[in-house]
Amino acid sequence: MDFVLGLPRTKRGRYSIFVVVDRFSKMAHFIPCHKSDDAKNLKMWEECLPHVEFAYNRSVHSTTKEVKLKPSDLVRLHLRKDRFPNLRKSKLMPRADGPFKIIEKINDNAYRLELPPEFGVSRTFNIAYLKPYLGEEDELESRTTPL
Repeated sequence: MDFVLGLPRTKRGRYSIFVVVDRFSKMAHFIPCHKSDDAKNLKMWEECLPHVEFAYNRSVHSTTKEVKLKPSDLVRLHLRKDRFPNLRKSKLMPRADGPFKIIEKINDNAYRLELPPEFGVSRTFNIAYLKPYLGEEDELESRTTPL
């Protein structure tokens, strides 16, 4: 939460914006207000604020990065319950397995992996289920929790 103060006064007499940002999705909501507004007075939205909010939420965040994968890269594969019922028996089992080698890039969204025969599934996966393998750092990350 944050306040933007000292703006030019609007037709409705508002000169501040109360900004609320969702920590996980980074989605922001902008609420016009007076310096002394309370929750009852914040029910009215300024006319242009929904457009500003839409523009802000449609822009790419600076921490968003495009993952570039190519054949011969190693990746970790997310094990979905419906696709890998034998490998995901409980909540505590690993959700990713690997590293697996990329054999072929089918298009920007799909890759073919070199999987062991016991997996018994198609070797083609959407990029949403692949994560670049970082070696030992990757393994440590999955076992530790931030303080």
